[in-house]
Amino acid sequence: MIDRCKKILVVGLGVLGTSYIKAIRYLNLPIEVYMLDSDPKKKEKVYNNTKMVKFFYINDIKKLKNKINLVIISTTANNRYELVKKIEKIKPDSWIIEKLIEQSVNSTNKMFKILKNKKCWINVPRRALREYEKLKLEFNKNQEYPLEILSNLRGDRIVTNLIHLVDILSWFRGVKVKNIDISGLNKFWSESKREGYYDVGGKLIVNMTDFSKIIIKTSNKGNGQIKIKNKIKNWTILQTKKIALNKNGDKIRVCNPQVSIIMVKIIKQILLEKKSKLPTFKDIIYNHNICTKFLKIHWYKCTGKKLKYLPVT
Repeated sequence: MIDRCKKILVVGLGVLGTSYIKAIRYLNLPIEVYMLDSDPKKKEKVYNNTKMVKFFYINDIKKLKNKINLVIISTTANNRYELVKKIEKIKPDSWIIEKLIEQSVNSTNKMFKILKNKKCWINVPRRALREYEKLKLEFNKNQEYPLEILSNLRGDRIVTNLIHLVDILSWFRGVKVKNIDISGLNKFWSESKREGYYDVGGKLIVNMTDFSKIIIKTSNKGNGQIKIKNKIKNWTILQTKKIALNKNGDKIRVCNPQVSIIMVKIIKQILLEKKSKLPTFKDIIYNHNICTKFLKIHWYKCTGKKLKYLPVT
């Protein structure tokens, strides 16, 4: 392909990796996609070349001879540090890394040392969505009042959703996590959809440095709604209906934050402009580490076992 062709490396070809590849197909740019996964069965899937996009399976990062414009890390969170250390040697232009970043504070910090001066974004995408920019502007009009985010989830999915909600509030108010109340979490962790990984239900309260807070509850009747409110305003995000409503009946259309949908615009901007509205590694590392720390404390309380890496992803 001609020199203006962009080169993307996708590492991890599970559900997330496949969703990224779907998004890449819609970019309308000449692209070579290099795909890597440690599971040989993942290479059995055939990706048909299009007029604009060519697909290549690779077995070894060291054998990549072309300059990579974007690396997408869509593996599970375990051993990400070692993976990033290897890939950084080929000096890619930009990175997108899936959350959770890593399974320990130490590994996350070591990753950050490698990537802190790189163009690296974490896929916690609501900062990049227009409707959340509108909500941020709404609540910025009354900054003197603390915000509260309430999330009612179905099933044990607090770990999966925690960093997304924390990043919304951190971005809205420019604040960090102060502490996390884990006393209301369930005493037993549930195995998640991915074998060997866990999540937890119950009630979790995140207190921010400006007295704002996040309250996450799970139940069998959870509806997935997210409420954002202060003393003056109250918005409810109905994710299944793709709308946000306030108490006056005003509406904002809400995008479905599926990777295959929202990543089209995000990846294109990174490739062409080398910038993105996604949070950077620097934006998110402090809050990510505090969440990891408190979840690890809860794991120990439940199991009595100390561990180096929290089995979440």
